[in-house]
Order: sequence, then structure tokens, then C-alpha cells
Amino acid sequence: MRLPGALASLVFTLAPAWSGCSFPEYGTLGDALAQADCLNRQKDVRESDYDCGGACAPCGTGQSCLLPADCASGVCLAGTCAAPSCSDGVKNGRESDVDCGEACSPSRCSSGNHCNFSEDCNSFRCQAGACEEASCNDGLRNGAESDLDCGGANCQPCAVGASCGSDPDCSTRVCSTARCAPESCRNQQLDPGETDIDCGGATCGSCRGGAVCQTPTDCSSGGCGGGVCDAANCSDGLRNQAETDIDCGSSGCSPCAVGAACAVGANCQSGVCVQQICATPSCEDFVQNGDETAADCGGACEPCPTGPECTVGTDCASGVCAAEACAPARCDDGVKNGSESDVDCGKGCKPCQLEQACVDDEDCATGECDTRCVSTVRVELQAGNRDAMTICVQPCFNLVNEGAGSVALKDLSIRYYYTKGQSQGTESYGCYWVNNGDCNQVAPPLFSDLSPQRAGANRYIELRFTDAAKPIEPGQSFVLQGGFCLPDGKMFTQSDDYSYNGSATYEPSSKVVLLRGGVRIWGDAP
Repeated sequence: MRLPGALASLVFTLAPAWSGCSFPEYGTLGDALAQADCLNRQKDVRESDYDCGGACAPCGTGQSCLLPADCASGVCLAGTCAAPSCSDGVKNGRESDVDCGEACSPSRCSSGNHCNFSEDCNSFRCQAGACEEASCNDGLRNGAESDLDCGGANCQPCAVGASCGSDPDCSTRVCSTARCAPESCRNQQLDPGETDIDCGGATCGSCRGGAVCQTPTDCSSGGCGGGVCDAANCSDGLRNQAETDIDCGSSGCSPCAVGAACAVGANCQSGVCVQQICATPSCEDFVQNGDETAADCGGACEPCPTGPECTVGTDCASGVCAAEACAPARCDDGVKNGSESDVDCGKGCKPCQLEQACVDDEDCATGECDTRCVSTVRVELQAGNRDAMTICVQPCFNLVNEGAGSVALKDLSIRYYYTKGQSQGTESYGCYWVNNGDCNQVAPPLFSDLSPQRAGANRYIELRFTDAAKPIEPGQSFVLQGGFCLPDGKMFTQSDDYSYNGSATYEPSSKVVLLRGGVRIWGDAP
């Protein structure tokens, strides 16, 4: 598919971090991806992030994207889904139409735009889901009007007593403290009916603090004490100044509580003003409020994706809060997250060891999942030398494949735990016999200290196999007989060793550990 020049430019502006030989053509994929592909805990080739974007559900704020359609907000900036805003050119968040509505106040919607209720519209007229044009005879204060069907640039001037924003809104061309007043209210004289010069009484506007008054209505603060107007403040128990409710909202006062009157979201503690009433915080209001650590996530809401602020790990989908920001899921962060089925293992990470949680067989180093990884190779141990004191420890192993598929011997290693005294020299291992092939399949062993020392063990030998080692087929076994010795006739005391079983026959031993690709698939370490 050939992209038009303008669209191609936009695409690569939005996702400069993406590179490749071709751009994903989500619109020409044919049948939608199977639902299972969008729930497989992997970032598939047709997804922009783990199980989202492309043909899957849209990604949340902070997740990776290639196209705007990858994002729930419809906005992809520099390869990351952006939060909804009232200036992004997309209808998202609580907007009733593109970048307008009560949520974007004062950017309410124009005539013809979609609306949910009248407060979404400049005209305050929402009919059948569309904003209607404001008029000078619709019985509403809307459009540019300063009061009901008067004032503003288009309607007739308002009569005395009506609200005004400036002198031209009034028939007298006198706007005093936001009210149209007679011409006498600006003559710098104390006229009949006024309580102070050009203010107070029934006709002129209210007086400022310190002016003479007779009743509270003479004062803009709503408070008259001892014949003098009180100065308005945010604790006078009155709705005055530019407050949207009593002592709250605007004018330097605190935001209002839920249920109080408001004009815009900033008037409210919740940051959400719905139909001119402060709304209760929710996890779907596109505002950070309540105990959220970012907009609609963290705290009591869903955990946040990578990027937003956090306080504790539980605020984040990854479970990791680093430097007060949600970190991406990693395979070494000590938390079960991302595509993992257990902590730092499963799809996308190393396979899980024996008894760790799994979703399917692919999660397990054992190759078999039954809600937890179960062993498919049984380790049996026989003591070739059963003397308490011995020059050579001779553990003999029988690896039995109980699974449905062949097991690559080259991927396995066996750990046998024992004790060795100080200054006894370096051990050496010899393979005596194997039941399938020859001892050339056995690679040089690894001897290692165990730190800290455990009961019955301060060392272990790890027996490994070469790439030429033959696989163990289902139902078959691999027997390895050998021993390791001390130099100069020095003696081991093996009877108390962790892995020693003293058995003359092959017996299952959970004290021998079998590893597959370095991951435990049988036994328990001391």
C-alpha cells in the first residue's frame, strides 16, 4: 500500500522511534487476530505494545504506539500514547466533540457539534445530541450575552439591574460591579438611594469593602457590619468575589467539594465539573483525583502503565515504581509482571523452574505445565561407594524421561552437593560408564564452593554434557556412572553429605538437582 505524502509524513512524525523495512498496514490485515493472540502476554508483530494496539484493544497512556489508532486517546506522539487533552485535535476524554464540551470549558461546543447536555454548548442549547445556535430571543443567557437575551455584540443592550461585562452591554452604558446601573451611578456624588458614592442601594452596584452600607446586599462581599462593608474573603461564610460556591472555587479560594456549584473543573477538588456541579472522583473521568497517582490509574484505580507517576509498586501495572515513575516490566526486577507467569520467568523471559506458576508448557523449563511447572525427567541416585570414609565419592545417576518428547542431554546438567575439608586439594572427576554411547558425551565438570555453607554441603559438582550427547527419548533413560576423588589418598567423609543416599540401587533423589539451560527442573538445593 502506497501512503500519500502528507500521511506518510504524519506517520513518521508520530512514531520516529519505529524503524523497519515496511510500516504495519493494520487496515489490510484481513481477518482480525484471534482473541487469544491479544491475551498471550507477548508483544506480537501486529501489536504496538504487549497485547494492545493494532488489531487488539487500544493501548493506554504511556504505552508504545505506531499509529493514532493504537491508542485509546487516539493520539500517538513520538511513539507513545498521549493522554487526552482539549487541544489534540481528537474527540477523546470527556469531550462531547473534538476539543470542546463542558470538560474543555471555556471551550464549549459550537452550533452543530455533538453534545451530551446543554452545558457542553456555547448556546447552552443541546437538542437531539447537537448544539443549537444561540439567539437573542431563546430565553437563555448564552453565546456572547451578558444576561438573558441581552448584552454582547449581537443582542440589544441590557436594562438597569441586568448582568454586564462592560459598559456597552448596558442601555445606560454604565456597568457597575457587573450590573447595569443608571447614569447617576457614575457621577462621583452621593445620590438619593445610594449608601455610598455611586454604590449601594437598589439601583447602583454593590460597594467594596470599607464603604458605607445599610444591609448586606449593599456590599459586594455580602457582609455589612457596623454600617461598613466587610472585605470579602474565603472564610466569611458567603458566596462572593468570583466564588462559584460559598468560600470555594476561584478568587484564590480552595476548590469546592463534591456537590458544590462550579463553572470549570478547576473550581472542584475532583477537577471535574459536570452540569455545573463538582463531581465525585472516578477512575473514568480523565483527571488525576482521589488517591490516583496519575489520571485514572494508581491508588484504588487500575494500575498505571509505564511512565506515569507512582507512590508504590501497586500503583503500576509492572508492579515496579522507580524514582516515582512506573517502570517497564523487566525479567530481572523481582516482580511478576509483563508476560511472565511467575516472578521473572515465563514467556519473554527465561523459562520457569520446577514448581513455579505457569500458563502453558512454553513457560516451563521442564516442558510441562499443570498450573505449576512439573518435572518430566526423574533423577535416580545410587551410591557406587557406600563407605562413610572414602577416597572417591561415586554417585551414579539414572535420568528417566517421563515426558512426551525427547530431552536434549546437551541442555542438562546435574548438581551433587557434598562437603570437603580445607586444604584437601583439588578434586578430579572420571566417567566410568554410560548406558547409551560413551563417556565422550560427558563434558569437563564444574566444581564450585557453596556460599554460604549449608548443612551437609559446602561444595557441589556440576556434571555437564557435550553438544554431541544423544537425546533421551520418551520412556528411555540415561545412566551415568563415575566418581570424583581427592589427591594423595586424602579422604572424604560422605555419610553426612547432603546428596548422599547410601543406596545400593537406583532410587529417586530430590537432593540431586537437575538443571535444563541453567534452570532447575528436578530436586531441591540445600
